[in-house]
Amino acid sequence: MFKFEKEQKIFDVAGVKVGGQPGQLPTVMIGSIFYHKHKIVKDERTGEFDKEGAE
Repeated sequence: MFKFEKEQKIFDVAGVKVGGQPGQLPTVMIGSIFYHKHKIVKDERTGEFDKEGAE
C-alpha cells in the first residue's frame, strides 16, 4: 500500500480522528450546504452568507 515518507499528522475533530497514513484511519466524509458560486454566499473570504437562505 502507498505510504508517505513525510510524517503525517492526525487531528481530532469533535471526537473524530482524521489524517495519518493512507489506510491508517477510516475515510471521513464531511458534508456542506455550500458549493462553488452558491448564491447564499455573500463573501467567500470572510465566510459571510445569507442565514435565512441557508435554512
